[in-house]
Amino acid sequence: MLIPPIAFTDRLSVFDDGSQIDNRNSIDIQVPDYPPMDEQARQDAILAFIQCERTHRKIMDWLHNDIVEAIRSSDDVILGGRRDAFIGYVFYNYKDLRSTSRHFYADLYWRWTHYHTKQRQPIPMIGDILLNHLTLLESHIKEYIPRIPIAKNIMEHELQCNDKLTFLLTCLETSDMAKRLMPRTSTRDLTCTNIVLECLSHPQKQLFLYTEHIERLQHVTNPAHPDYALLEVCAQTVERIRDESTQAMKETIDRVAVLWLHDSLVCKEPGEFYDLQLTSPERRILWESKLFSSTSASSATTTSNRKFIHIYILDHVVLITKCGIGDSATLHKICGQPIPLPMLQVIDSPSTRRHALFRIHNHHDTSTMTFVHTVRGEQWSFTCEKHIKDRCLQAIHDAQKIWKKKQHPIHFMPIDVSSFRISQSGDGYDQVHCTVPIGGHILIGTDTGVYIKALEDTHVNLLFESDFPVEQLNVLYSANMLIVKTANRDLTMYSLDGLYTATMNNRDLASMRGYTIQNGVSQVAIGPDDVLVYKKGHSHHAVLTGMQPSDELRDHSYRSRFTLFSPPSFGYHSPMKTMFQPCPTIQEMNATGVRHIEFVDERLLLVCEHDFSVIDIHTGMAQRFPMHHEPGIPMAMWYLNDHRILLCYEHGAFFIDENGDDLTTFNNNRRLLFRWEARPEHVVRFHQYIVGFSTSLIEIRDIHTGALVQVESASRCKLTFHDGSMVQGCMISNKHPDRQFLFQLELI
Repeated sequence: MLIPPIAFTDRLSVFDDGSQIDNRNSIDIQVPDYPPMDEQARQDAILAFIQCERTHRKIMDWLHNDIVEAIRSSDDVILGGRRDAFIGYVFYNYKDLRSTSRHFYADLYWRWTHYHTKQRQPIPMIGDILLNHLTLLESHIKEYIPRIPIAKNIMEHELQCNDKLTFLLTCLETSDMAKRLMPRTSTRDLTCTNIVLECLSHPQKQLFLYTEHIERLQHVTNPAHPDYALLEVCAQTVERIRDESTQAMKETIDRVAVLWLHDSLVCKEPGEFYDLQLTSPERRILWESKLFSSTSASSATTTSNRKFIHIYILDHVVLITKCGIGDSATLHKICGQPIPLPMLQVIDSPSTRRHALFRIHNHHDTSTMTFVHTVRGEQWSFTCEKHIKDRCLQAIHDAQKIWKKKQHPIHFMPIDVSSFRISQSGDGYDQVHCTVPIGGHILIGTDTGVYIKALEDTHVNLLFESDFPVEQLNVLYSANMLIVKTANRDLTMYSLDGLYTATMNNRDLASMRGYTIQNGVSQVAIGPDDVLVYKKGHSHHAVLTGMQPSDELRDHSYRSRFTLFSPPSFGYHSPMKTMFQPCPTIQEMNATGVRHIEFVDERLLLVCEHDFSVIDIHTGMAQRFPMHHEPGIPMAMWYLNDHRILLCYEHGAFFIDENGDDLTTFNNNRRLLFRWEARPEHVVRFHQYIVGFSTSLIEIRDIHTGALVQVESASRCKLTFHDGSMVQGCMISNKHPDRQFLFQLELI
């Protein structure tokens, strides 16, 4: 039977806001008899729930009309496609939440008016409407809530940087809805920033209000009433939605913490820059704390100057900062170059008792731990309590485990692990200086000669001996000639046809001789179409000369005369006139101050003492980079495209355009793409990566972002060959400390 009418005050006016409500079928709800309770209190609880949903609907309408649409319709606030992207990132699926709330309130409003206004009866049930709309709301709210922290971070950052947006939303501060949204906030704190951030969080807070109102309804509803069971299911549903959404939001909160750190970091010196890749989605802060510092980054001795230092342990670096206050936010000044996890060593000092002055307030033991950069040797010492030190060490352990589990992009494929020794004593061959691949073989230049080894075999054969260490090996593929530069600066060539024949016939290879092309050569490079360029001379005067194999030398039948390596077999005429022809654009070119020559993208690159010079071998035109003097030693240079050039120095790298102007500047200062962890002796390109070879470290970085993607510790590491698509090197073997480990880089 129907619940008998109960007289209570007409409160319909609180819902009369002129909104358009869909028509609902007039179906009376039949409720069985149940023991009576305080029906007036139950109706008041239902009324409070409807009022709560009405307020939520009005806030969502206010968000739509006064904030989202105001931004969308203002062309000069956020320009172009960025405006649509901004609205999508910040407000995401708010339209779905707004639509659900409007339908929810419409159903509640209809039931109130149907029973209270028309029939003058109390509302028999509300749990059915609530459960139905919670089911519809669940997917939308579980998508929205986890994104609230990132949405608030983006909006807050935009309001700080965009004065036009702040001015546009200033009108919110005097709105009645702002006071309803934030009733306990003082007028001074009713800023547009706080109001917008509160609007973004309101759907999450509405879930907590649902829980409060459902508990109130359960408290005044008889357990025998059919609405009670529905309310129980609704309470469980709201709790589940809230828990799952909150759990999913934790990852976003961690992400926002990283973005906040990114926005608050500043460098110590003008123009200084460290790209920590904090905007990368996988970045995490595993631990942070404020500790006492007792040393500086450049000194390992304890000083009396003890200051608070902030430590951030991320999943790829350890960051040390000093906190300060800027114009509008807290700033963290980076103290020294961040320490990558593979290069971090922690020295744990024993615990000591606090000074008597501190013991009055705290009876815990204190410990000192020191962070050491294993390559640069920089040290930072910190004083803290033992439990803080333990948490720090655990965070470092977890971070290093994360780093080790990362998929490294490059594999170090072994070429030889024990054949070549690093000293004259003991069995084995001599120290390796250079290599060059030949088909399925590799030629290896050492202190006493050149060896050949099949990549799939462990056996090493001697090709020929040399009185001087072999410093560089190159191949003229069109002529099948091996070019050898030795430590006495002789440039010699050998026919590979003859060498293979001699190897197969097991001849006396030590008696084989090559033909000397030139003396006094310090650098040699081979470019497109087998253009051979060498540098000849001394430090005060040097020249570059270019030449190419002649058609006769490229012809196998003519080249066979050279197989025996006997100059008299050519008659009384010098073979240079018939075997090589000069390169007209590179003849007796001044090379004073040139440290290194190589070919890059079919251009001849001269690495000079302070800059780079690029020569077009077809026209002979030269261009110098960069336009302004850059301190430091140049190392390498690459064209990433027609308008983007990467220059690498011993301290770091930066981008310039085709005219030599900087592409990475900040406050009119050059901004480095990255800084090397160790000063490299050689820098080469391997596909989309930059590889820096130092004596104790191999750094592999992304060529576009400069991100450190892989680090390999090494001992007496050396680059032996590179041509852009292949990189080979050697280092001391871990298993055999007196032997060299030869390797080749391969993409995984």
